[in-house]
Amino acid sequence: MDVVLRFREDTRTMAEQILERGNGPGDVADFVMRCRGIERRIGEAGNYGERVRLATRRYVEDHIGDGVKREQERIYLQLERRVLSYLDTGAIDFSYLKRLEPAPLGGELDGQHSGYVADLEKRGMAKSTVVKWSSYYRRFMGYIAERGLTSLGQVDVDVVEGFVAWASTLHEKSGLAGELTMLRSLLAYSDSMGLTANARWLVPGGRYVRPAPVPALTDEELSRLFSQVDNTTPIGKRNLAMMLLAIKMGMRSSEITSMLIRDVDWEARRVLVRQKKTRREFYLPAPDDVLDAIADYLLHGRPKSGDEALFLTAVAPFA
Repeated sequence: MDVVLRFREDTRTMAEQILERGNGPGDVADFVMRCRGIERRIGEAGNYGERVRLATRRYVEDHIGDGVKREQERIYLQLERRVLSYLDTGAIDFSYLKRLEPAPLGGELDGQHSGYVADLEKRGMAKSTVVKWSSYYRRFMGYIAERGLTSLGQVDVDVVEGFVAWASTLHEKSGLAGELTMLRSLLAYSDSMGLTANARWLVPGGRYVRPAPVPALTDEELSRLFSQVDNTTPIGKRNLAMMLLAIKMGMRSSEITSMLIRDVDWEARRVLVRQKKTRREFYLPAPDDVLDAIADYLLHGRPKSGDEALFLTAVAPFA
């Protein structure tokens, strides 16, 4: 039987054991979904047990690491225990899981991992990016550790090409592009530390051209949307100003709701935009109808409050 099909059969059996133990359907559905993630990582080398064990380890390593909440980490390590115990005995081990740390990579790899994470933080990367790239790092380092390498300094063109070929089996095009971006960043760090020389150029471009975006709203659709706003009420004045900031200026909801009164530069006719992910701040010119809507809200709709936030809730406490 094909390895993937056999693992699907085992997944069904494990799911039945989880149900028999008294877990709810939601727990079973989560377990099956994560087993699908393991399934996508099953390689070509080795017997059934070896391939499933390695795929399980890869899946777990992809989801644990720096910045991951301990409860989430426990879930993935529990998944690993359940799958591996089933492979060994045909029955899931439901005993309490205490181990919360991912397996060490060995050699110099763990120290190099810490150095790379510190470098990302020093460069001002968003925390979510650091966490994601850290998990990508562990996947790459797990790959090279399985091949007997103990340091980034041992990475060569054959290692990079092999990893890219393997990673391409795990992702859609957009996901692979992110993995290659991380790998290029990692090898650039390796170059800067003198571990490798020009290793970053071994990684293919991996640029992903996204499909055409969903068509924008038509004038008729925008007209219908604005007709639903009652601009004679305080809530309507607030909503109109927020809608115009989104539609006319392309601001994200998080950028709009975090605006302060002082962010509107009336003389220069512009507004300050704060991007949460990149932590960048910059000004955008504001059309007259956007400024008029903000002014109308400030003068006739915004509750009296000492709060610096531009947009407040319509009922007390105003925030």
